[in-house]
Amino acid sequence: ETFDKLVTMVNDFKQYFIAHDQPIYENPSPGNKAGGITTLEDKSLGCTQKAGSSKVVDVLRYGERLKTPGLNLLSAPGNDA
Repeated sequence: ETFDKLVTMVNDFKQYFIAHDQPIYENPSPGNKAGGITTLEDKSLGCTQKAGSSKVVDVLRYGERLKTPGLNLLSAPGNDA
């Protein structure tokens, strides 16, 4: 179930960008670049370091409350706005 929610989250983001004629892989953002991140791979490595070896226990929509203690992924805007 958690895996399916994660796949849905990723696909929803892709569809959102496609529907608004935006590049899907416009990463890293200007703020990431200012912080020294130069590639999407660098950004992804930072994400995995933050998670460590924890198991993802849930995927939440923006505004949804935590239901399970542990590593939860949040579907939310992550830009510099």
